[in-house]
Amino acid sequence: MFRDSIEERDPFLNPSKRDFLEKESLRTNMKIIEENASQERIRMEDFIEDYGEEEIEWDKKSARKLKERYEQKQLKLPEEERENHRIAKMLEKVIEEVAELNEWFGGEAVVIKTCDYDDYKNGVDLVLEFNGEKKRSFLAVDVCMAFDYERVAGKVERNLNKVKDEDAPLEVKYYCSEIEGSDGKVYKGKIKKAVPVVIGIDRNNAEELFNDCAELLQTKNKEAKTRVHTSKAQVIFLEQIKNQLELYKESLEDKRMLRKVEDLLYIIANVREEKKEEGIVNDGVDKMEENIERACKRHLSI
Repeated sequence: MFRDSIEERDPFLNPSKRDFLEKESLRTNMKIIEENASQERIRMEDFIEDYGEEEIEWDKKSARKLKERYEQKQLKLPEEERENHRIAKMLEKVIEEVAELNEWFGGEAVVIKTCDYDDYKNGVDLVLEFNGEKKRSFLAVDVCMAFDYERVAGKVERNLNKVKDEDAPLEVKYYCSEIEGSDGKVYKGKIKKAVPVVIGIDRNNAEELFNDCAELLQTKNKEAKTRVHTSKAQVIFLEQIKNQLELYKESLEDKRMLRKVEDLLYIIANVREEKKEEGIVNDGVDKMEENIERACKRHLSI
């Protein structure tokens, strides 16, 4: 079921039938991932000592309203766009489930799913934490499946403005690390002046990745494990992150933020080099990668 494409199984299907079966296969794989993936995420209740019950309840209420507004907005979208949003949410789960275990972002990277407040209020789906010998570095990640260039460009521009804005930078309010730092402590609290990036893959690559992840979660076989471990999605994400960090580096005047960006660029460069040495490459075209690269180049040429 998992590896053969619809066309390979029956090359004589008419296009409409093939499209229907491909969508059914995608939904089946998404259901498998949904049922087997971890549901862990940051718990706002764990921050009562930091913020107090009243503030946390207020933030929960704000998050619920924003989530309801988002869901109502989804209902008004064309079915194809709603499907893309569902795929993006599933891509978050996949990254959270397999990226850290398979060292997609390097052996020092930790992947944390944010709470609803930081998801819907601050637009941060995941946090990538890099725990170096002397300090921690963070990336605030927005997972996207928007293939329209202007929409992707809008996200890149929004993030660039947040990085450059010294008065109202991006903040992740609820964060707790899963590992001890070089100081022997587990970090808990806000991530101030977070560095935001948007990542994603196009539908074809998402379908391939979901197929591999569903097979891995259901069968645990070595072939699926190898395919997930060496997935080209990871080098697509790394390239997208690199392009955005390079844009920030060329645009920043704030020296503290610039140092954060340079530290992250150094980390990502090392991870990309590791992937090359392992022979993990993107051997095709990805629409999301093209759109992010184009958006970054547009700002660099202004």
